[in-house]
Amino acid sequence: SKHALNEVALRLGIAQTGAGVYDAGIGGEVYRVRPGHACYGCIAAQLQLQRRAPKPHSAPDYNHLDLEEVPPTAALSLDIEQIALLQCRMALELLLGEAPCAVGAGPEVNLWVFANRVVPGTFQRPLHCEFFRVPRQKDCLECGQPSSDVEAEAGRILAGVGLAPNGRARRRTP
Repeated sequence: SKHALNEVALRLGIAQTGAGVYDAGIGGEVYRVRPGHACYGCIAAQLQLQRRAPKPHSAPDYNHLDLEEVPPTAALSLDIEQIALLQCRMALELLLGEAPCAVGAGPEVNLWVFANRVVPGTFQRPLHCEFFRVPRQKDCLECGQPSSDVEAEAGRILAGVGLAPNGRARRRTP
C-alpha cells in the first residue's frame, strides 16, 4: 500500500508522509516525500526493505528462556502510538512548510528511525531516534528517469549478468 500511495502522490505532484512499525513494536520508521525529492521507493531501497516469510517457531519454553530466540509478538498499542505520534509531528512540519523543525532535524531529513527498546544488533539505545537524508535514486523504478534508449539499457543489463542481447549466455573465448 505504501508503494501505491507513493505512485499516486508522485503522479499528482503532492507531498506525503508515511510510517511503519517493526515486528513486536521494537521501533519503526517515519518518512516524508516531497515533490522532486526521494520517493518512498528510494527510501525503501535505502532501507533494503524486502518481504520475507516468517520462520515457523515452536512454543517457547518459558522455564528455560533464551532471550536471543524469543519469537516475535504483537506490538503494544503504546509502541504503535509512539511511531504514530512521530508521523503526526512530521506531517505537521510538512504542512507548516519552511518553519523551523520542532525536533531540530532540518527539512532535508526525510527518514526518522525510532527505537522503542534495545534489540541487540539493531537498536543499541531505547527511546532513541536516528535521522537520515535519503537521496533521490536516479535508477528508482518509481521516480527515476526512464532510459531514453531502452534497447541499449537492456543490452547493458544483460551484459552485466553475462548474457547476450538475445538472452543466451555469451560464449567465452579461450
